[in-house]
Amino acid sequence: MRAIAFTEFGGPEVLQVVELSAPHAGPGQVRIKVVASDVNPSDTVSRSGFVTERHPELFPVAPLYIYGWNAAGVIDEVGPAVHRGFSVGDRVLALVTPKRAEGAQAEYVVAQQESVVHLPDHIDFVSGATLLMNAATAQSGLEQLDLPAGATLAVTGSIGAVGGYVIELAKEAGLTVIADASPADVRTVREFGADHILARGTSYIEQVRQLAPDGVDAVFDTALQYDTAEAIVRDGGSVAVVRPHQRPNRRIRWIAANVHNKVGDTPTLERLRDLAAAGKLTLRVARTFFPEQAAQAHQLIENGGVRGRPVIVF
Repeated sequence: MRAIAFTEFGGPEVLQVVELSAPHAGPGQVRIKVVASDVNPSDTVSRSGFVTERHPELFPVAPLYIYGWNAAGVIDEVGPAVHRGFSVGDRVLALVTPKRAEGAQAEYVVAQQESVVHLPDHIDFVSGATLLMNAATAQSGLEQLDLPAGATLAVTGSIGAVGGYVIELAKEAGLTVIADASPADVRTVREFGADHILARGTSYIEQVRQLAPDGVDAVFDTALQYDTAEAIVRDGGSVAVVRPHQRPNRRIRWIAANVHNKVGDTPTLERLRDLAAAGKLTLRVARTFFPEQAAQAHQLIENGGVRGRPVIVF
């Protein structure tokens, strides 16, 4: 099989298309013929070596790496003891942990049945490939924030893939959402359902404080704007971040939105799939690339300003 791999850490140029033996489904697993797999910021950060250096327990040192969290494709092999009704030929999405050479950016990937959900016929593979990792990250953070209906949540990076899902899932939970947006992105962020849309930039903190003089109940900081998050949350409030971060100020609770605890969480993955199928989660594709163009997809992420996710099509 062809796979997008690298054998050393570095920039996008370390990525290469390699030929490897296809894996086979073991007990409780299915093998998926991958049609599409998206590229996320976590892929580019991991490729740089940042994650392995700091969290080797999550991403151990290996002679060859294949990354990618999301696989969209067709089951072509079902292992023993699979009991969730999967059959060869089923259209599916899978959320996999890309340790070593086990990521989704390959022609075939093996996944535990708990991490696989059926893909409705009206969602194409390319769009579907952008869903699970980003939406599950958003869901993880919201669950840990544990806000009651009616609470106020501010979101940074609202136009991003995770930020957009945060807004949509927060509205499903009955929260009041304050979002940030540039003028070009206001319409899209409004379509996500945000209650208040404020201009990004130096006046954002002041604008939030005008809406919530004591500070918002919580912040979901998808843009790594830690100072801003701290400035707009109330004393004793909570901040969800997409990279672990702590500050011992004003009794603020900092939590990490961790997708790892959603791999294998079948009820959550099925709910996210159902919301997308119902049009309540917006699937956004920035561009499509062939495997040989993987470096371009990574560069697009690193350049910033991307709307949606680049997707590799096999």
